[in-house]
Amino acid sequence: DLPVWGYGLRYKYGLFKQRIEDGLQTEIAEDWLDMSNPWEVRRSQVTYPVKFFGEVQNGKWVGGEQLSATAYDVPIPGYNTANTISLRL
Repeated sequence: DLPVWGYGLRYKYGLFKQRIEDGLQTEIAEDWLDMSNPWEVRRSQVTYPVKFFGEVQNGKWVGGEQLSATAYDVPIPGYNTANTISLRL
């Protein structure tokens, strides 16, 4: 019964389809967001800087590419409780 927030990453290709080809299991990217997710709420006013590449020099991040990630909230109902928490992706 605690009011909490969860945090995670929202990947376009975060899930994978699995299939058997020539007797071997293979994975392919699944476009799970192409049909949208009716449970998530886009929070356009909430963005986070995300840095890729670059390196650490003398304890500081140098170079790389920075993108702006938009927050999405997904309600998660609790088990045997009236509470619902938010999972922020």
